[in-house]
Amino acid sequence: MRKLGVSGKLLLIGSDGWADRTDVVAGIEEEAVGGISIRIQSPYIDWFDEHYFTLNPWTNKGNPWFKEFWSVKFECQLPDSGDAVLGFAGANAEYRYNRTCTGREGLSDRYKQDAKMGFVIDSIYTLAHGLHNMHQDVCDGVPGLCAEMATINGSLLLEYLMQVNFTGVSGHMINFDENGDPPGRYDIMNFQERKGIYGYHKVGQWDNGNLQLQFPFQWTRENEGFDVVESVCSKPCRRGEVKAIQTGGVKCCWVCTACKLNEFLLDEFTCEACPPGWLPNENLTGKVSACFKFNNETRRVMCFRFSLSAYHAGVC
Repeated sequence: MRKLGVSGKLLLIGSDGWADRTDVVAGIEEEAVGGISIRIQSPYIDWFDEHYFTLNPWTNKGNPWFKEFWSVKFECQLPDSGDAVLGFAGANAEYRYNRTCTGREGLSDRYKQDAKMGFVIDSIYTLAHGLHNMHQDVCDGVPGLCAEMATINGSLLLEYLMQVNFTGVSGHMINFDENGDPPGRYDIMNFQERKGIYGYHKVGQWDNGNLQLQFPFQWTRENEGFDVVESVCSKPCRRGEVKAIQTGGVKCCWVCTACKLNEFLLDEFTCEACPPGWLPNENLTGKVSACFKFNNETRRVMCFRFSLSAYHAGVC
């Protein structure tokens, strides 16, 4: 944008993959001002951090992959790991380290909770609820893994997952529509410049079909006299033109086509011819009174207008 000289003329729009990431706009903050992005609503899960920071490979016996994770994360070899106890890591020289883990490594070091942590937790709970409800129906009260669930019927499990309904870690209800989609909840972010400081600011939200705009947007150089480039597929047709939708196109995109001199606009897509001896009215619209009788007086007026036009054309 800077090289093309269009800074301030284009409005950037980003998906939830952009959200409020600073690396996306690093070095192009001026060009990004006014940009709009959406951020999935997923609150910070404090209790997850409290649990996560207490884990270590000596006490976390329930997770068979945790030792491998610890070794790779801190690039050290556990004292009792040998060459094979870490499974995948132990079997690959790429993950064998010369330094020995001390146990003083901390999971809080350089830690940043993933913005979608709440969704990961809710996904696990969704699967647990689905399996639990399926187990209650097909195992007839038999505890543990019954014969009917020894081999999971994927189609049947999907039916149970689609019927899940519980309160997620964010406090919102977790359920799914007929397409398997959960309720959509997003924050609407606007990249702004305030007193020389660039940053994202929440200006509204989208909550399962309900749009709320709570704060004003900062648009691209709105007060500097720039003409913002329009982003439209098709502009409205002029008087006497109808919309021609292209084959396989969408209804928001069209080509404007002029009606003939003896036609009026039946609707925004159709030109209708007047009966022989009739002409369309001044508005070129209407179903009953769209045309008027082409009589001698009308003929004389039209001839005069054509003659006057021809005279001016000859003079020019």
